[in-house]
Amino acid sequence: MGKTMQMVCCFQCGIEFERAVCEVNRAEKSNWRIFCSRNCRNLATPPPYPKGRMPPHLKPGNKRDEFTPFRIHLRLAKKHSLQRTGESQECSITLADLKGQWDSQQGICPYTGWELDNPISWDRERGCVSHAARASLDRIDSSKGYVVGNIQFVAIIANFAKHGYDESVFLEFCKAVVEYRNLVS
Repeated sequence: MGKTMQMVCCFQCGIEFERAVCEVNRAEKSNWRIFCSRNCRNLATPPPYPKGRMPPHLKPGNKRDEFTPFRIHLRLAKKHSLQRTGESQECSITLADLKGQWDSQQGICPYTGWELDNPISWDRERGCVSHAARASLDRIDSSKGYVVGNIQFVAIIANFAKHGYDESVFLEFCKAVVEYRNLVS
């Protein structure tokens, strides 16, 4: 049983071709133009920057700036704030807020006292290794969004352990682990 097809016209070259009706309807709802190929789409859509040029705020030598290590944290915060139980939570932090928080903590985890590693890239091919002291953005009160005053950088292992719990529950858990380990030893 195949999809119902419809004849459509390419926005760029004018060639008529078949496209699934569901795809045509989706394009109309989203106000997208229909193209016969990626080539036609690329010809009709100019790139955001001239070919071979980078965004003007990045340094031309290394394509990085002072906010580079914080971009992944902001991107993940925005993504996670939309995924919370079907309703979005506030995510009003900026790159400057993240850098300010990092500087105020001096790169130290408030739970472990470890010096955190905040790599420029999390790409394993570029040498980033996942380890317990890698920096992770945490919400102090998990019921609130990513807002100034509710964020901190912690060791990723602490963030995994804390998950969606409040700080008090997490600290109670840590205390119980230490007490039990001392009792067993």
